[in-house]
Amino acid sequence: MYSPDMSPEEFTAAATAFLDANLERKEAEKTFVWGEGSDKVNVFEERTRQQELEMLEESKAWRRKKFDAGFGWITGPTEFGGAGLTPAHERIFNRLESEYKVPNQGFFQIGLGMVAPTILAHA
Repeated sequence: MYSPDMSPEEFTAAATAFLDANLERKEAEKTFVWGEGSDKVNVFEERTRQQELEMLEESKAWRRKKFDAGFGWITGPTEFGGAGLTPAHERIFNRLESEYKVPNQGFFQIGLGMVAPTILAHA
């Protein structure tokens, strides 16, 4: 866990500890070599309804775990359940999280990226 008065270095250590305890790190990406590997490009993944429901449950569980640990709404006002930290803290967490295998968060892009900030602006 972290506290609002932590330095960026201390926050980074706390976030890394949380991520290490809850997710698997991604493997290092291999250097791209033209002509090697698959040419497959999916714009939209094809999934069954059951697969989509399972993905959604995994995604919701990850969001819940992040929020419960204080990393769910890093820049959000404390009076609305956020951590009240700076955009720099959020960038640190996002950069760190990108190094791990995170459940698909695409389900929440519109709600968290557009709707929630609009509602907050008029609260």
